[in-house]
Amino acid sequence: MPKTPNRRLSYKERVQIWTLREVGYQHHEIAHKLGIPRSTVTRCLNTSTPSKPQGRHPKITTPLRILLVQHATQNAEQRRKTREEIAHELGIQACRRTLVKAFEKELYHRRKASEKPFLTQQHIEHRLKWAWEHLYWTEEQWDQVAWGDEMSECCIPKFSGYSSGQVWGIISRYWKGPLIFFKKEWLTKKGTVDSRVYIRQVLPIYGRQQQDPYI
Repeated sequence: MPKTPNRRLSYKERVQIWTLREVGYQHHEIAHKLGIPRSTVTRCLNTSTPSKPQGRHPKITTPLRILLVQHATQNAEQRRKTREEIAHELGIQACRRTLVKAFEKELYHRRKASEKPFLTQQHIEHRLKWAWEHLYWTEEQWDQVAWGDEMSECCIPKFSGYSSGQVWGIISRYWKGPLIFFKKEWLTKKGTVDSRVYIRQVLPIYGRQQQDPYI
């Protein structure tokens, strides 16, 4: 039974009409095949190529998103403010969900600030002792020293969050060592790095790099 002639065609129906026309179907054949009045088929083909209906425009546009991120990252004080506080300072009215999506589109994600423990008295004494022992070292002596450190970094975005990994690097006055990514199977049962990890995994890679700087 033919459909109501004055109703609005869906995007799928308009695509079907145009597809059948492209493969050689006549207007009356398309109407018969899809159960749509011929006048409706003709009117559809006389318009432009169908396009998906546009959704509503975003409340927070790209320039506003960039402005939000810039304002949120001005300094440490700004980074500790909530999204709502940042938006309020800029005169932008939006709910929390809209603000979260806006920041995420600009790849800006909030994280809880971690507290770094203060130095203990023992730490202070050891560091001061080390500083006095090396106070009068010559440049030639410092040239023989390399400085290494490790850090944990979020690097791979996932659907449920971010995957973090640990890396280690070393530098000296004249050269830069390899950046080593710790593999999961290297870590201890607690997921940490101890001296055994460095001896078994890091030092062999570092030694090979010293022999071949292109590794």
